[in-house]
Amino acid sequence: MANSTPRVRYESEFEPLLLLKTPLLANFTFRGDPKSDKLTGAFNRIVSEETEFRVSAVDVEADEQGTRELLVRYSVSIQLQSLKNRYMG
Repeated sequence: MANSTPRVRYESEFEPLLLLKTPLLANFTFRGDPKSDKLTGAFNRIVSEETEFRVSAVDVEADEQGTRELLVRYSVSIQLQSLKNRYMG
């Protein structure tokens, strides 16, 4: 299954998503990082196959210069990345 979750590389791409009527789930990911890739896969499976409510989802490429301010604004820490183990593999 192809990933249909939009990717954000600049803060200006993220801001319009805040106006969506559905709740926004933001996945802050680091490209090329195996743990981050695994969590992103689990996130996308959960959103597309296991969420019974209508939500919007976005992958924020946190290693991009244009998104680093979002990490600070939303208090994102790579230490906080977690999903239940049953989704990781």
